[in-house]
Amino acid sequence: MIEALNLTRSFGSLIAVDQLNLNISSGEIYGFLGPNGAGKTTTIKMLTGVIAPSSGKIKIAGLDIERSKLEIKRLISVVPDEPKMYDNLK
Repeated sequence: MIEALNLTRSFGSLIAVDQLNLNISSGEIYGFLGPNGAGKTTTIKMLTGVIAPSSGKIKIAGLDIERSKLEIKRLISVVPDEPKMYDNLK
């Protein structure tokens, strides 16, 4: 269901996520635990298409996120930790 291969995200010289490999099957429950700055939120943002990885590949439900971002967003649901979208609503 969720596949990440050598997923990396850097912000300038800071490497937030460094070559993460992840394979989560349908029906599995997976949690991210770690201290502040460990890359948990950055990883979730990459897996949900909010930000692009610096390198690596992501597949959700067998779809490549680079080619099928809109279709993937139709399949998943995300509840953000902070509702920052209200600034953009008119």
